[in-house]
Amino acid sequence: MKHKDQFFLFSLEVKSDILNAMDFVKRLALGLGFNRKEALHLQLVVEELCTNAFDHTDRCSMKVLKIEKVEDQKGITLTLYTEGELYSLNPPKETDNKGPRGRGLKLILSLVDFAEVKAEGSFIKTQLMKKRSQKH
Repeated sequence: MKHKDQFFLFSLEVKSDILNAMDFVKRLALGLGFNRKEALHLQLVVEELCTNAFDHTDRCSMKVLKIEKVEDQKGITLTLYTEGELYSLNPPKETDNKGPRGRGLKLILSLVDFAEVKAEGSFIKTQLMKKRSQKH
């Protein structure tokens, strides 16, 4: 993990690195005033986002997770940079709820306030933002 003022970078080299990112986002969220349920939701988002990166990209490709405090929105932005193919956050309807897997993107989208995937140079940038609730 590298710290750069208002954001933190995690290089995800093995799947167990995801646990460190999940633990960090929980501590950061609680420190920023997110309630425990919101912090758990952010952990689930990190887990799904990063697990998808390992499951759907080349095992040797770069995966970097940027966790950023968003002071003006009172939230957290999660940005995952990967190498690979551009994908859609909205899979076709015919793949919904079929088979033992495939619900991760739906879960992610249900837990965040903003989601976007786009090509940025030779990387795929997946950006998610979660605002803190008004209730504490």
